[in-house]
Amino acid sequence: MDPAIPPSSAAIESAAAILEVLPALMGSLRHQMAHEKRKRLTMVQFRTLSILDREKSLSLSKLAKQMEMGLPATSKVVDGLVQCALVEREVDPNDRRKVSLRISRHGAEELQATRQLAREHLARILAPLSPKEHREVSQTMNTLRALVRERIERH
Repeated sequence: MDPAIPPSSAAIESAAAILEVLPALMGSLRHQMAHEKRKRLTMVQFRTLSILDREKSLSLSKLAKQMEMGLPATSKVVDGLVQCALVEREVDPNDRRKVSLRISRHGAEELQATRQLAREHLARILAPLSPKEHREVSQTMNTLRALVRERIERH
């Protein structure tokens, strides 16, 4: 979309709906994760592992950019994940200054378990919807996912 062209009123209405629902859903997930019997991941750890799972290998600066966090904060999160054996650091043998981060096998297992808990939690919230409404939500989320990925890739 050309940034010089203002968004339609329908786009603004959709954006308002997303901004109203998303924080409530994320808050609900955060609460669920914090009160889970077996503590798994915090939301920031979940986001970090999700990005590393998708990207396979990233430098700290690229991870920080994707997380929209500063380098010191991202480094602190990564240090904790490394200590828990959820993330691995790999030093480039040709240039020791280059370090790649990747999710470990244990990290992938924890991420999968946390995703399952999150899916179950969200499924309970969505349970009252009709089959048609479930399809509409899924179709809309697939469209939104594609738009967001396209925008990320352009920037």
